[in-house]
Amino acid sequence: MKLVPGQQAIDFEAKDIYGNNIKLGSLKGEKILLSFFRSTACPFCNLRIYQLKSLYPKVADNLNMVFIFESKKEALLRSPLHSELQMPMISDFDKNAHKNYGIEFSLIKTLTSSFNPKFKEHMKVAKELGLDFKTKEESTSNTLMPADFLIDENFNIVHAHYGKAVNEHIEMETIRDFAKENDSLAA
Repeated sequence: MKLVPGQQAIDFEAKDIYGNNIKLGSLKGEKILLSFFRSTACPFCNLRIYQLKSLYPKVADNLNMVFIFESKKEALLRSPLHSELQMPMISDFDKNAHKNYGIEFSLIKTLTSSFNPKFKEHMKVAKELGLDFKTKEESTSNTLMPADFLIDENFNIVHAHYGKAVNEHIEMETIRDFAKENDSLAA
């Protein structure tokens, strides 16, 4: 079942790729961007990681970012893009967190993604940046859709974005605005 704004975020506990315990509920009292990604081989996910990595220093004081991947831990550690990130990255190869957050698997949406207006543009940028890794991860799904959740200090979901295409994530401006909300430094 998909989550909607106003609902409490679902707490979970997992180890990140470095073996650190991550409990989402321990971030209550702070703003959170919780993003679900496909595999490390997904050029669109890699482009979004690249964009969020650039945004992070500007919002780090006001926003925690937690990334969940269907990739195995070893694949994330091997990837130069992913292994250098400062935010927690969780391998959810068994898809437990994916299921709890209603993340969708859709062959139809995957196949029709190329009709998304930004599909070609995103692929071009990903290729130009060298983010279209030519690897296929064993046992990952090609039909997993991305999703993003903005969670407020009370652990309520403020924005739930379920991708309708493999390259569709929450708008960067929405993330920036959420991080700046009620921030005296933003004035």
